Amino acid sequence: MNIKDALEMYSFDITINQQLANTTVKSYQNQLKRYAEFLDEVGITFMEDVTSELIVNYVDEISDSLAKSSIIHSVSVIRNFHNFISMTHDHILNPTLKIKVKKNQLVLPKLINQHDLDLIFKTINNHEKYRELFDVIFEFLYSCGLRVSELCNLTYNDLNLENKVVRVLGKGSKVRYVPISDIALDKFKKYANVRPNSSTRHELFLINEERGISRQFVYTSLQTICMQANIRNHYSPHAFRHTYATHLLEGGADLRYVQELLGHSDIQTTQIYAHVQTKHLKKAYDDYFKR
Repeated sequence: MNIKDALEMYSFDITINQQLANTTVKSYQNQLKRYAEFLDEVGITFMEDVTSELIVNYVDEISDSLAKSSIIHSVSVIRNFHNFISMTHDHILNPTLKIKVKKNQLVLPKLINQHDLDLIFKTINNHEKYRELFDVIFEFLYSCGLRVSELCNLTYNDLNLENKVVRVLGKGSKVRYVPISDIALDKFKKYANVRPNSSTRHELFLINEERGISRQFVYTSLQTICMQANIRNHYSPHAFRHTYATHLLEGGADLRYVQELLGHSDIQTTQIYAHVQTKHLKKAYDDYFKR
């Protein structure tokens, strides 16, 4: 079943059959529009192909810009939508059944553990066709903490190789400048030597002469790499950004500094990584302090 058709059916149901208030209907439609755009960008067009891992990845991504209450509301809307479709179409399973988010639960971002992070880059080094491209885009996601959309929109004019910074156009057209690590710079130089020549494409990262990288390309590339590396954890490209922020805090960076690097307008959004750090410290304490 096409996702667009499913959305129209659900919109009709909540408007005509359930007779929800106009403001509620509008809110549901806006939430689901954003959700559908995410699915479309990662190449999912049919309800049968939506998995619980995809929904978790979506929630993980919106947690970067929404308040806790908004995240919980979004999950509730998505759950209601899938409940309706699975009840009216027996052959379509409900992927939200495996997802549990309580009202008082803190939604923590999913990080890439160090073993898997090393394995991802090791696997990339064995890739023939896109080795340099994969190496630089996933390094920029990790060591610059970029959103996937920000990565895809980078141009040569955004790079300042002399000062080792990159100009990033974030959400709400907010500009920030992020340092480029020596490792990322070295990987970029290797990519630049094999970058396709194009007179029509101005994006920094190109798949070929006619195509720049897209959200779908980055997402599916990561899934392929993880599968080749036999990584069982399900990671989205956004997990690199979460890992970047957490590693900065673990290294002693000030929360306000991390806020600026991530481009968060509200410090409360960045504060979530302090909770992640505390969770990791508690686990280390439990592992090593046997008392």
